[in-house]
Amino acid sequence: MKFFSLLPAVCLAALSGLSGALAAPTTNGTEDATVAVITQIQAITTTSGNLNTLCSTLSFANIVTVGPQIGITLQSIVTSVITATTQIVQMGPRPTPYPDAVAIQIVSVLTNFVKVHQLLLSTLIGKEGFLAQFAFATPIRLALVGIEKAVDAFAMGLIKLIPTQSAAAGTQITMLKGSLTVAIAKYN
Repeated sequence: MKFFSLLPAVCLAALSGLSGALAAPTTNGTEDATVAVITQIQAITTTSGNLNTLCSTLSFANIVTVGPQIGITLQSIVTSVITATTQIVQMGPRPTPYPDAVAIQIVSVLTNFVKVHQLLLSTLIGKEGFLAQFAFATPIRLALVGIEKAVDAFAMGLIKLIPTQSAAAGTQITMLKGSLTVAIAKYN
């Protein structure tokens, strides 16, 4: 399909537009770093929620336009999670942990992130047979594997920042990883 030959250029264009939206403020202080972490998680959640809405509209009438958008948006989610992880890593190998009140806020945002992603993954699982008919299963599977790897790295960095809420965050990450595993298996 001609679409797959254009995919790298389309992904680059989409990601370059998204990178400005996800650029975090400098992390000179704990407050700036906190805002950056929360803002990035919320931005990724919004992107995923919008993608779920788009996936829900998938039909024979729009597969040619919506199918490619699914793969592109999933790849942008991978890039966004990597960007968030990079900013956490730049805080150093032993970043100053956030106070418990901030950690609770982050877990709340993370909980919503997981719920939205589980809904998206459920929708994608339901659409797998349809998407496979049009050769979109492989790009989606590859993007899901990328998300899984990015989430692993993000979780390790995030948990260092919120040790007082590491159990709650770990529970959310475990739930997300479980849903990702099921979705990846469906697309194999």
